[in-house]
Amino acid sequence: MRARRARRGGAGAGAGAGAGAAGVAGCGPPPGRVVAVAGGAGAAAAAAAARALVGHLLYLRGQAPAPLAELRAQAEGLADEALAGGGGSPRGRRRRRRGEAGGRLQRRRLARFLGAADGLLKALGPEALAPWRGGEVRPCLIVLGPSVTRPLEAYVLRCRGPASPGAGSGPAPAGAERELRKVQQRVLRAMVAEEGRAPEPRAAGRPTKLSVLVQARAGEPTPPEFQPLREFRLDRLREPPVAVELSPSSGRGEAAEVLGGAPGGVGGSGGAEGAAEGDPGHVWHKCSHTVRGLPAGAAL
Repeated sequence: MRARRARRGGAGAGAGAGAGAAGVAGCGPPPGRVVAVAGGAGAAAAAAAARALVGHLLYLRGQAPAPLAELRAQAEGLADEALAGGGGSPRGRRRRRRGEAGGRLQRRRLARFLGAADGLLKALGPEALAPWRGGEVRPCLIVLGPSVTRPLEAYVLRCRGPASPGAGSGPAPAGAERELRKVQQRVLRAMVAEEGRAPEPRAAGRPTKLSVLVQARAGEPTPPEFQPLREFRLDRLREPPVAVELSPSSGRGEAAEVLGGAPGGVGGSGGAEGAAEGDPGHVWHKCSHTVRGLPAGAAL
């Protein structure tokens, strides 16, 4: 079952979330670990990696019965079936009506789930991670758990290297989408490699929430679709999050490594604008879209 889920995870986050993961499923990195990935830098690369991680976690942690791309296709098929249900004989119509209650519930659950997931993925664009006045790319925190202060799992994504002002605006240059897909693939390969060596994740198989936060300098405009959480601090979590660190290519091709601890501490400087936790000059902001996992019985 785990191997099949990991293979299907290759479709991953679907069109909006990028490529998914293939490989060993059902395992998560231990707390405080660092997954370092070379070959990605800038707000666009960080946002693409974050979207891919969202799709990866939703499916491989059992919050969705299929990768997001498959769920979107299934939702379209259910809608088409509902529209075509009015024809046929009276006996056939009566038979269909008996199953309509379950079908409507299934469609509503799926619509709510995809609405929240797509809203979060849309909000998690380059503009959410690009600093207003230049400097380091904003760190992004992905949390699985009943609340952001009580996570079952947490992943903080940091990107080394500066992002120029307005880096998230304007049309993408030619070939950029292809390069962003490569970044997503590198990040997910690194995650899957580490997950194969780690114990069972706490969020595996139990319906819970997925939330996303970004950290911005105080005084900067709030990222669209995000709200400030001024009292939130990483170092107050029960366990330190896994750090996923992107850095520019070292010139040796694609590279990924897993380290034993976070440079400077996961909750400290770690490459994220040099901001220590509790620094009043930086504020965490939570996305207004929270994805609630589908119950096990909601498989389509």
